[in-house]
Amino acid sequence: MNAHMTGQTIDRLPAHTMESPTKSTSVGGSAIGAIGTEVAERGYVVLESVFGAAECAEIGALMAEAARAIGDPGTGEFGLVLHPLLDLAPRMAPFYANPEVIGAVRAALGADPRLAHSGGLIGGIARVFTGWHYHRSDAIDEAAWSLDPSRRGDGVRHVLANVYLDGSDDDLGPLLVVPRDAHDPLAPPSQDRRSEWPSQIALRVPPGSVVVFDQSVWHAARAARVDRPRRLFGGHYQPWCDPTPHREDQCHDLARLEPWLRALPDLERLLVGDRDGARDGGSGDEARR
Repeated sequence: MNAHMTGQTIDRLPAHTMESPTKSTSVGGSAIGAIGTEVAERGYVVLESVFGAAECAEIGALMAEAARAIGDPGTGEFGLVLHPLLDLAPRMAPFYANPEVIGAVRAALGADPRLAHSGGLIGGIARVFTGWHYHRSDAIDEAAWSLDPSRRGDGVRHVLANVYLDGSDDDLGPLLVVPRDAHDPLAPPSQDRRSEWPSQIALRVPPGSVVVFDQSVWHAARAARVDRPRRLFGGHYQPWCDPTPHREDQCHDLARLEPWLRALPDLERLLVGDRDGARDGGSGDEARR
């Protein structure tokens, strides 16, 4: 693969950035097991430069078009939020069908994934420190901050895969994560929601990179210090074999997406499942152990 997985803590940009061709290759061989292990044991994995410069430019243009259509100035903590992105910008469909991203998500979950949520963010210089949060559905808002310290995770059941069009660096405000094993305590390691935590890691990755992380990973982002957009898009994924509803689930407009579903079998499997009803390529036990 041209885009490669890195299993190390990223303290600085790599000495060289590898750019993928227009068509990404799928994840295979030993990389699948490595991705599943990384997400289960550390909570996240980085795939560097999955999307090339031309693809990132096209994606950015589609997101900007969607932003103009909804007329939202995007001045909140997260910037401009584009949800559900596939409904706002159906031409994003081929980028959600990227086989390398799908393969990584499948490896993390240990089962065929369902795309439950599509979204995008555009943040600028006005974006402040993005407070600590996670994406679990069973304890949210204030309840998430008062979790019993003895309560532990139950494996990798729901993951996010975010694509950082402009990379993640000190100028744009890097992504901050707290590494965790899938069975570590769920409670936050600090009650300070808007400051940096001693256990955090700042992820600095090249443009077009993907971060796949478990829903239980606490994460935040530093404020931007340059007047350039921080753009990302991605999805939330859950195994087809696990019908548990999630607070951030979306109902995508499948009728509007039908031409893309016919053209992109990988996207159809993400949103509809196999037409013959076989929706599960695994029990999910591999990632949940």
